[in-house]
Amino acid sequence: MFPAVGESGEFRMWMYRGISGRRNHPDFASDPGDYGRGEYWVCTREHAEGYAQHGGEVIEGEIHLKNALHLSVSDIVERAKHYGTTIGARHNRLAASERLTRDMQAQGHDGIVSNGYEDFTSWSACVFPIEPPVEPTESTPDKAA
Repeated sequence: MFPAVGESGEFRMWMYRGISGRRNHPDFASDPGDYGRGEYWVCTREHAEGYAQHGGEVIEGEIHLKNALHLSVSDIVERAKHYGTTIGARHNRLAASERLTRDMQAQGHDGIVSNGYEDFTSWSACVFPIEPPVEPTESTPDKAA
């Protein structure tokens, strides 16, 4: 069950998540997140195994989002360019990914799903955290600034 491309709605699918045994950064497992800050899931175990390196593991489960935004690959690429989630230093990408997530959550989305972004045929989902990322303040400066 998934919404049409460009629309939002309920998304439900059995998916897999590869968790590396070694973290590349204290705030994220492999990268800051091309299309949001959250947990990334894919529809094939083989793809998830690529992320479960260094003694990591693959977990699986049903992903159920109540208001997922279904984006095409080109829409994800455009958002990544707009927010800056895929270019620059990792701390800047992390701040950009958090901004994208806050904006999507403000619009009522609990995740972004796509078919074909991770590879040409696989579904992937970014499940946003229940609590939106904290907006930077003077005591927690935005590292992108």
